Amino acid sequence: MTEHPSVVPTGDLAGPGGAAVAGVKLARLARLGQAGLRVPGGFAVTVHAFRRHLADSGLAGVLPARLAALPDPLDHAALAAASAGLGLPVRDTPVAGPLRAEITRACARYCRGTVAVRSSAVAEDGADHSFAGMFDSFLGVRTSDEVVAAVQGCWASLFTHRCLAYRMHAGLPVDALAMGVGVMELVPARVSGVAFSMHPVTGRRDRTVVEAAPGVGGAVTGGPEPERLEIARPGVRVLRRAYGSTGRPLLSDAELTRVVEAVHRAEDVLGHPVDVEWALDPEGGVWLLQARPVTGIAPEGDDRAWDPAAFLSDL
Repeated sequence: MTEHPSVVPTGDLAGPGGAAVAGVKLARLARLGQAGLRVPGGFAVTVHAFRRHLADSGLAGVLPARLAALPDPLDHAALAAASAGLGLPVRDTPVAGPLRAEITRACARYCRGTVAVRSSAVAEDGADHSFAGMFDSFLGVRTSDEVVAAVQGCWASLFTHRCLAYRMHAGLPVDALAMGVGVMELVPARVSGVAFSMHPVTGRRDRTVVEAAPGVGGAVTGGPEPERLEIARPGVRVLRRAYGSTGRPLLSDAELTRVVEAVHRAEDVLGHPVDVEWALDPEGGVWLLQARPVTGIAPEGDDRAWDPAAFLSDL
């Protein structure tokens, strides 16, 4: 890998420097893929490419002063206006020809049909902070021009009102924002969802929680009411199950077992409880699309009722 590449295969990000090259999300996925779990293949548009776009477009000279002058995050209208003034130029200023050409060549080499373009921020999702749902990703992207536009949309999502307010409230810096982007195979999911290797509200380590919805990204992006399952660990003994909008189970016992085993394996590889986005392909294979630390939990043993929709909306 060159010192400052603009495009790299996602599989090259498994090493200790992967997060600095293309963001935390893609580095974690590369580690999971290296460990033998199924993750989509593709390429990363690196943090260097993001900074190169800012420099090529002249935005690098104006964004720092605008970030330094952000209004109080409690002034929602003023912060929304300021964030639009930051994000829209990043999204709408054309990508310079050489960088666009590199992305186009990578599409020709790595993309087979429809892809997903996923945000991967450098400081995304640590032990104390979660940016779940804050950055944009794009599904069903087909052409190289659409890929470039989606990459710019991911970059621009660093500057949304919600993201900036979250960072400011948490005391995180807003002047060192950087984003890698994954351009990856779109798994033709029959069912997809999220799963937690521990109970996300009560903190119980002897529980796994799974949500499932039909199709691609349904349980993540706000589609039908998902099927929800609480499962005892070790093993895959279902304690509670709500069928959601479909009124029927979406996962067979064997499929549920494969999802839970993949989630537990991801926890083992990454070394901490995980919040996973997953997809089940038409052949029943389980793919991991995201894995982040579980954050914002109550002390272990707190048996408050779990409302996953409310939990996710608070992130």
